[in-house]
Amino acid sequence: MKRQVNACRLLTPGPVSIEASVLEAMTCCPSPADAAFISMMEDVRSRLLRVAGMRPAEYAAVLMAGPCAFALEAALTTLIPEESRVLVVCNGAHAEAACRMLARADIAFEKLETGFEQAAGAAEIAMLLDERPDITHVAVVHVDAVSGLRNDLGEIGRAVRAEGRTFIVDAGVSFGATSIDAEALGIDVLLSVADCGLKGVSGLSFVLARRNILESSEGRARSVSLDLFEGLRRQEAGIENSLPPQAVSALHAALDALDKEGGSAVRETSCRAAAEKLAAGMIRLGFEPCLEEDARSPHVLSFLHPSDTFSFEHLQCVLRAAGWLIASAAIENRSVVSLSTLSGIDDTEADRLLAVFHEYLESLCDCSTK
Repeated sequence: MKRQVNACRLLTPGPVSIEASVLEAMTCCPSPADAAFISMMEDVRSRLLRVAGMRPAEYAAVLMAGPCAFALEAALTTLIPEESRVLVVCNGAHAEAACRMLARADIAFEKLETGFEQAAGAAEIAMLLDERPDITHVAVVHVDAVSGLRNDLGEIGRAVRAEGRTFIVDAGVSFGATSIDAEALGIDVLLSVADCGLKGVSGLSFVLARRNILESSEGRARSVSLDLFEGLRRQEAGIENSLPPQAVSALHAALDALDKEGGSAVRETSCRAAAEKLAAGMIRLGFEPCLEEDARSPHVLSFLHPSDTFSFEHLQCVLRAAGWLIASAAIENRSVVSLSTLSGIDDTEADRLLAVFHEYLESLCDCSTK
């Protein structure tokens, strides 16, 4: 396992623990006006398309300053024409955020609510699209950052493509840590962020979209700062000065690390091995998974707490003392334990983490007997 610069290992789906090579890249980044930065930015944009399985002749990448929510709102408010209607698959927090963004921008939308524990069904989507010709776009979150619910992009993509609609995918958690062939999946717009599956740093997100969709969006953006057409124009002209150069340099190094690791499919295999070991261990300790096995992603696991005396602060203190950090999480107003494998967890580390959870549960028992 490569040395991490964080004092504690992060068990969050973003940000993740930063490798030393990525941190080092941030110390020697050029000015945005420098030819070296422009060349690096172009290389990053090109390689993101390659990770997504997109041909540069058909797709283009637009880098953005800010978190994944910025990229999501930019895509929704720039690339969706007036008189459109969006079907949003709602089974997680990011999908609900998409609905709020659409409502604020006065873009018509419909919700397909499946519940946090149920992945979207392609047959139901196909039936709805057949009945509703006014629906022009379908938006789905690939992996929910809290529950770990994974929607099947292959099945949904086939249904959307068969009905001739535009397919928008939020791959904020999974991109870089799962194999995605956007053209084969029929994805028209994909957005993500640097500090999750790609293992870059916070502060940089991006939208990858078909060129004809981007190029036809001139003057449509409902926001000046989130205008993807203008972002594409600046970046292809090499005059981009709105990006954080340290984050771009870090993402460039993170893409190098991904290549050395063997690519997204290899990283996904590592995440899956860690997820299977952690899930089995947590179940043995009495934690109940929030999702059925076939609905879980290998990137995020969520569990109901086995005790009525659950205190996130207590759990966080125990984990922090052992060198781990988690974020508070809730599903439908109920606190859950959410663990991400994106920082990279080998068998030895998984055993050590499970031992810490065992210690935590024993501390609860000790408190209850006093």
